[in-house]
Formats: sequence, C-alpha cells, structure tokens
Amino acid sequence: PNVYTVGTAITSLNPTSTGGAISTYTVSPSLPAGLTLNTTTGIITGTPTSITPQASYVVTANNASGTNTSTIIITVNVSAPSGLNYTSPNVFTKSSSITALSPTSTGGTIATYSISPSLPAGLSFNTTTGIISGTPTSVSAQTSYLITGTNVSGNVTATIVITVNDNAQPPLPPVVISKKYIYNGSNLPTTLKALVTSFPVGTIPAWCTIGTLNCTTTPPTVPTAVGKYVYQIRTYDTTAQLYSTTFVNDTLIIAPPVPVVVDSTYVFGVATNPSNVSVLVSGLTGATFSYYYLGALQNSTPAIGNVFGAKKYAVSQTLNNIESDTSVFNVTLLDPANLIHLQKIVDSGILQVNSTYNYPFSLVVSNLTNTPFTNIILTDNLQNSVPITSDYSVVKNIATGGLIASNSFNGNSDINLTLPASILAPLAKDTSKFVINLVPKGYSGTLTNVAYVKANTKWGTIIMQSSSATKANETSKAPTNYYVKDLSISIPEGFSPNHDGAHDNFVIIKPYNVTLELEVFNRWGSIVYSNNNYKNDWDGKGTGNFAGKDLIDGGYYYSLRAVDETGKVQVFKGFVIIQR
Repeated sequence: PNVYTVGTAITSLNPTSTGGAISTYTVSPSLPAGLTLNTTTGIITGTPTSITPQASYVVTANNASGTNTSTIIITVNVSAPSGLNYTSPNVFTKSSSITALSPTSTGGTIATYSISPSLPAGLSFNTTTGIISGTPTSVSAQTSYLITGTNVSGNVTATIVITVNDNAQPPLPPVVISKKYIYNGSNLPTTLKALVTSFPVGTIPAWCTIGTLNCTTTPPTVPTAVGKYVYQIRTYDTTAQLYSTTFVNDTLIIAPPVPVVVDSTYVFGVATNPSNVSVLVSGLTGATFSYYYLGALQNSTPAIGNVFGAKKYAVSQTLNNIESDTSVFNVTLLDPANLIHLQKIVDSGILQVNSTYNYPFSLVVSNLTNTPFTNIILTDNLQNSVPITSDYSVVKNIATGGLIASNSFNGNSDINLTLPASILAPLAKDTSKFVINLVPKGYSGTLTNVAYVKANTKWGTIIMQSSSATKANETSKAPTNYYVKDLSISIPEGFSPNHDGAHDNFVIIKPYNVTLELEVFNRWGSIVYSNNNYKNDWDGKGTGNFAGKDLIDGGYYYSLRAVDETGKVQVFKGFVIIQR
C-alpha cells in the first residue's frame, strides 16, 4: 500500500509489465485529489490536497491485442501538527474563574491533546480542543505543564506555566507628589519614577492611560516641553498579578524659567530712550510677559515715563498657559539737570573808542557725575539775542580744561564754541570764554541770551540749556541778561598822551551815526588842532601850524560840533587838559 500526506509531493509510481507494449492506461475509481495518472506512461504523480481514506484503485493497461489490470492501495492522511502555543506564564487566584486558555497551532489539525502533569485542582483540560478552563480550588506553586497535540501524521508539544495563588486582595495605590520643574533646569529628572515616594511591598508603580486599564510599569520619560501633565498611577502586585483598584493622579508641571532681565538707567529726554521697558526683558520663543509694579499686575508694558527716580518692576513669562516665577529689575530715570550744568555769565560792556561795546561771556560747564562725558559741544546763537538793527562780531574765543575752542565760531553761521574732541572729566568744571563787539547803532536796553551744551554720556546724548545762576542757586533756567547803555555826547576833561596805552587819545563818547567837528585853541586863541570828522584819534599832536608837534602840557579850549544823521547840530565848548 501507499500512504501519503496532504501537501507533500509523492514519489512517482512507475508501472512495470511484460508482454506487448502498452498503448494506454486508465484507473478506476479516480485518484485522490492532487494525484494524476499519465495515460500514456501509466506514471502516477502529484501532491495530495485532501485527506482520503485507504482505497483500492484498478489500473488497466491496453494495446491492440488486449488488456491487463493491476490494483494499488492509496491512503492520504492529514499533515503533522506544528507551532502549538498557549499564553504563558499564567497566574490565577484560588476560587476565581479563569479566562479560558485556548491553543493555537499550525500544520495539520490536531485530533487529540494530552497534558502532563495534571492541572491544578478545579482546572480542566479538553483533550479534543486543548482548552484549559475552570476555577482553581487550591493553591498551586508555579509549575510547567507539557501539552502534546497529536494527529495520525505526528504530534507537537508546548509548555505552559501556571501558578495558583491564594485569594489575593488588590494592593493599595502608591504615594506620589506633584512637582513643578523649570524648563531645561539642572534638577529635571529623567523619568517620572522620581514623583513616586512609596508603594506597598511586593508591588511596583504602574502608569496608566487615564480612563483605561492600559498600564505600564516602565516609568515614562519626563516631558521636555513647557506644560501641565497629569498621570494616573496604580500599583501592580507582581506575585498576584493584580493592579490596585484605586489610583492617584500625579501632576507634573514644566514651568518656563524666569525671564532674563537687566537693570537700566535712562536720562529723560534722550532721543534714543525706548518707549517702554520691554527692551530690558527676554524669554522663551512664543512666551507672553506680565508686568507687576508695587505688586499690582499692569494692563500693558510699563512706559519709561517722565518721573525721575528708580522704579522696581517684576515680570513673569507665560507659555502654554504656564506662568513662570517673576524676575525683578530696576529702571532709573535721571533728570539731565542733575548730570550737567551750564552757567552763562556776562560782564558789563566795555565801551570802545569807536562807540561800540565789548562784552566778555563765560560759559561754565560742570559734569555733576562720576563718569566722563565726551563730544562736548557748546553752542550760542548770538543772532537770536542781538537786535536786528545792531551789528556784532566775535573778538576772541578760548576754552579751558578738556574743552577745545573752535576758531570758526561767529555766533551766526557757525554757533559751535567747541570742537567735537572736547571732553569733560568726572566732576570737572571747565570754561569757554568769548568776547563779542557790539555795534548798538542807536539801540539801548536789555538783551537776553541763552547757550546750550550737548554731551555724549553712557546714558545717551543729553542737551542742556544755560542758566544765569550756579547749580546751587538755580531755581529755573533763566537766560543771561546784559545791558546796552544809551550813548550821549560825553567829553573827557583831559587825557595823557604819554603812549603808555592808557588814555593816550582824546576820546569823546558819541551816539551812532554822529559826526564830530573838533577845534582846539591854546591860551592865545590860536587853533592848535582841527578835524572835521573826528574819530577819537587826537594824541596830543597839533595840526596846521602846529602839525606834527607835541603840544605842551596844560589847558586848552575846545569847540565841538556834533551833527547827527538828520542834520541836527549840537555845539559843546569847554576846556581839556593835556597831562603827560
């Protein structure tokens, strides 16, 4: 007989015969599915595809002279089983019904199952299906059981581990702490195990998906993003394989760090000052800032403002609805008047021989701080103080200390008294001095003048107006006043032409645009000096018959005609003494 297995190719069955050559072959009944008969050669080949009980098959050989038969017996059995598997290990509890354990396998269908040793009391083994079910009635230590699956073609085995524990109670939940950590902080733990402070002996913590029983005893990694995280934690009894029926919620907060802040000082009125304090604060990308002043939350970012002094602010940053702690920073607003002072002083006008005045000005600039100032520019627009009918010119301009005078200063097209290289040392007091010659052209009265100082400081560029008073006596930035006297004809009683530089000429004070006609007589009535357009240049020498001669000391009589621009004439007569 021939016994084959489903799915396994057979070894070809080749016929043998004597007598004449066979021309055709037939078989009856039909061969099992998957097998074929070659009607020319009589060879049987193929792979059986279904189980076939033992049967006899008659093969008939034919040629022109007759027939001959032969009987063969063929059986096709199921394939041997393989890949038998059960869930394992299994821990059951006494008196608690188990979830049935069903086998899985590959290969041929298993006809019967067997197990060794016997299962714990209360559990049954179905030898046809291999299913283990029931309710354990006694405690059983962990044991390995060998299960064998068999069919006509062979068998397969699997090992299953079963433990039956006494009636166990679910463990208590763990004790946890909620914790707040700072984003990227040095104390940030690696896993959430750090938040579990204790758990019952024989158990381990298990982190579960909220609302489900999907748990893991592997501690989750601590999140790195800013946010609020809530975890449901149970305990797991590793012996009874039971989770605690109650759980605890553990909250982990990853908070933003405090904002990075800097203290800063500003000077009121400096053009480069920011509009608010936001430039002093930085934080995480996407964060929003909350500002506090005197403990009160501000509705908007605080402005630098205009109130002198120091203000202390606190600021926090919020990201993903989590607010950080606060950082404290100070903003100080300085009064520029307490940093630099400029006093403008003017002396009385000095009358010149040509009926003009020289006015000496002093600009005293003081650094009131302990830090140096650079690029000190003093400016004075004289055109703004001199009447439009009058003329003026700058006679000289000098400076002291770190100030460098500008040679091009004219008070009009160039109003800079100092050069940009000028400096002002800490607590220094330096002076710029200049003299202007004023041609009143008939003007008399009080003139006002202000100057300005511009300086580069560590807080920015500041500009300050001059004051007529010192810093200690200043109540306001009052302009500096100077007076232009009303000129009238004033004739001296004498002069001393000894060339010592003092009173060498006969100087007559006169108003603007008045022409003087002067005649001087000696005691005998002779004209010793005459000038129809006198310019205050008589130095005691004669004219006419006395030309080039030094007149002798003594008294002389004069006659002076003063003619103004309208032609009005005033005549003055008197005596003048020459005393060398």
